[in-house]
Parts: sequence; C-alpha cells; structure tokens
Amino acid sequence: MLAQATNQDSKAPANPEGMARTPLNRLLAIAATEGLDTGELFDRVGVDPRLLLIKGRPIDRSQYLSVANALLEALDIPDIGFRSGTSFRVNDLGVLGHAMLSSENIVQAIQTYLRYRSAFGSTFPVRALIHEGQLALTAEIALPDSPLKRYQLENWLLTLTALRELVSEPDALFRSISFAYSEPAHSDRLVEQFRCRLLFDQPASLVVFNPELTRARLKFACESVHRLCAQECTRALRNLSRPDTLDVAVKSMLVDVSTDFPSPADLSARLNISERTLRRRLADLGTSYNKLLLEARMELAAAFQASGARSIKDIALSLGYSEVESYHRAFKSFHGVTPGQFEARHTDP
Repeated sequence: MLAQATNQDSKAPANPEGMARTPLNRLLAIAATEGLDTGELFDRVGVDPRLLLIKGRPIDRSQYLSVANALLEALDIPDIGFRSGTSFRVNDLGVLGHAMLSSENIVQAIQTYLRYRSAFGSTFPVRALIHEGQLALTAEIALPDSPLKRYQLENWLLTLTALRELVSEPDALFRSISFAYSEPAHSDRLVEQFRCRLLFDQPASLVVFNPELTRARLKFACESVHRLCAQECTRALRNLSRPDTLDVAVKSMLVDVSTDFPSPADLSARLNISERTLRRRLADLGTSYNKLLLEARMELAAAFQASGARSIKDIALSLGYSEVESYHRAFKSFHGVTPGQFEARHTDP
C-alpha cells in the first residue's frame, strides 16, 4: 500500500483555471484583517482581482506568485505561513477535498491528493516517498531562498495538519516534520500544531506519517462518495489538456520541475495525448515545445539571478545548459541584459 502511494506524485501541470485560488484567498483574508487595501497592490502587479471571483477565469502561476509576493512584502508578518496554513480545511479543496475526506485511509487520501491536486490549484510539485520505512511527503519549490519560498513551505506544511480531523487519534498522525529553514520565533506554536518531533535546518521539508494511522479507517470513509468525487476530479484533470489552455499547462509543467525538464514525449504521456497532437495543438496556439521550454528556463533563471544566492555557472548547469556561454547568450537575448547585470539590478541597495 505504501508503494502505491509513493508511485503517485503531482508532476502534472498546474491548473490554468482557478490556479492557487485557495492559498491566495487565505492570504487576502489575512490582509483584510490587517486593514491592508489590496486594490492598489493588484494594480501594481497588473492582475485583475475579479479573476479570483469568476469561475473559469484564469489566474496562472506567474500571477499567483506576483500577488503573493506583493502581499507578503506589504504585510511583513513573520508567521504568515503559519496563519495561512492553519486556516485551511480539507473541504476548501471542493470536490478534491470531499474525495480525500471519503477515502478509506490516509494512504488513499494522499494518493487522491497527489493524483488530482494539479487540477485544483497547485503551484509546486509534491511527491510521496518512503522514509525509514514510513510514508512521507516532500515538496519541491523551484524558487530561490526568499520570504515567498518560506511562506509557501510553511503554508503547505501547516495545511497538512487538517488531515488530523480525518483520523481517530489526531495527536498521533505525524511521526516527524522536517523544515528546510531555521527555527522561527513561533516554533512553540508549530509544536502545538504538529504534536510530534520537529527538525529545523534540514535539506528538505519532509512530513513523516505514523504508519499505524496511515492504514486505519478514516472517520468519514465512504466508498461510493469517494468514487463519485474521484470521477469529478478525473474530469477536472482532463480539462488540463484542453486545446485553448494547453500552452499554459505545458509551461507550468516545465517551470514546476525546474531541472531535468520533461521531453515532448513525457509531456504528452502526462497529458494523456499523443506527442503529435501535443505539437499540433501548440502550433495552433502559435507556440512550440522549444519556445515554452525557453520561456520556462528564462523565468526560472530570472528568479535565481535576482536572489543572488547562486553562481551563474551553477544556474546555467541546473537549467540544462552545458556551457555558461550558451546560457549567457540565451539570457541576454531573452531579457535584454546579461545575467550579471540583471542580478546587480535586483541585489544592489
């Protein structure tokens, strides 16, 4: 059963419609309680706030990150990831949440979460693994070290505490939690939420589950409800390969992995369409795999250069360039300045 769970991941593309509305709306709720006027903020980042209210209108990964980063800077609240994550409830995910709530056990709930989360607003990949014989989850956020990355990590980790409402022994659900950052001032509240061993300054964020509870029947388990909800989730996932949004979906897949970029064959397999259909639909949209790959590389390159935390050579190699000169030429052609000039503009006081 654990092996089945670890065969699932969320490397499918992020949903171009309704992208990340749940975490963004939680951030906006915090902004409202703090009395922040978000109208000017949306104008500044060039995002229409009505996109959050109209079903079927897109807010993509780039828009989400722009708004989230602006909100974090304006609010400047150290524990904002904690506040956002602890306000999450499983049913906030709609039909996906109900599919998880009606799962037989935690393993099935996690399988469901990983299989379908991309259709309901994911902004980074999450995968399951076996850690010292126990089921665990880890997130892979392709952002440089920054308040935004830390917020995303802590928010995601805290949302998982909502799973405690599904089990009969909520205080024993987690075995340990690893944080890929230093211990914060509010660590006592993290202990209270997770009720397990916490490890800070770790190489990756990792949630390890108690194996005794991953197999136990959940409070709201119902096979018929789970089956119906899973069918709806499957339909939502299929919408990702719609011809009119395929370019957004493909670019999201490329940006999400941030390295070892998937080939057209890999992408078509994940989208459940043929490689020929993938290329034809992208051409109909006036783009191509190579163009979207370049855009994804340059979006990631800009984020890495702006952080100033990595060398140009390291960034070039991580993005698949065999030579720094090739990366240098591609960056200057795309952004109009050299990597060094771009970094200087974003790191100089």
